[in-house]
Amino acid sequence: MTELERYRNKLEVTCSLYADKTAIVFLRDNGIQEEWSYRRLIEKVHQLADYFNDLGLHRGDRVAVLIPLSPEAYITILTLAYFGATSVIPDINLHEEELRRLLLMADVQLIISTKDIADEKLKGKKVAILDAFHEWKRINPYNLTKAKDFDKEAIAILFSSGTTDRAKGVVIGYEEELNATSYLLQVVGTNNIRYLMLFPNSHISGFTDFLVLLLEGGTLATIENSSPAKAENATIRLQKIRRNING
Repeated sequence: MTELERYRNKLEVTCSLYADKTAIVFLRDNGIQEEWSYRRLIEKVHQLADYFNDLGLHRGDRVAVLIPLSPEAYITILTLAYFGATSVIPDINLHEEELRRLLLMADVQLIISTKDIADEKLKGKKVAILDAFHEWKRINPYNLTKAKDFDKEAIAILFSSGTTDRAKGVVIGYEEELNATSYLLQVVGTNNIRYLMLFPNSHISGFTDFLVLLLEGGTLATIENSSPAKAENATIRLQKIRRNING
């Protein structure tokens, strides 16, 4: 069994075992609390994977993910990993010039973002762009570009500015993330974990924690326009989840 097949199997089994359990809770600024069950999650992953295939995406293709913390961001990354494509995840707060440099360097075949971010930072970019906040519909008329022979074992490439003035890419493999799921259970002894996520997906902890948590059947909560200042208020607003862990 390949690492991709192991990942697919892990996600399928988890979503089947915990079909009625809450996978994601999203706290919107307007007070609405949106919840996704594992059953709804895997149904969306299947639907989106078929859509990516129809668009002409291939295994090993690189797809830039420029989406704020939200169910759409997590679903996009989960689906790209399920499909076999590599998520290229830069810090969306980077300056437009630096963001364009990273996308050019990564040689992405597709960008999945939001219309607001595309209008602000991706004007004139001649790469196909989808709007994750509007059912992943096309923002522009461009087709997917032809891919090079990239590493098919990479689940993601993260670009975070870290302690330097220039973002550096960190390649994450399927094997690393699958091994991390076993380590999580060894450390905490249960998958009954409720996690309030504050780290962006471009951060190694934000990426690994969210992926491992959902692969193991935990519950992930996040906040619209997330910031540390909103964390305590979010904890009060959570009606069915008490914060176990902050990240």
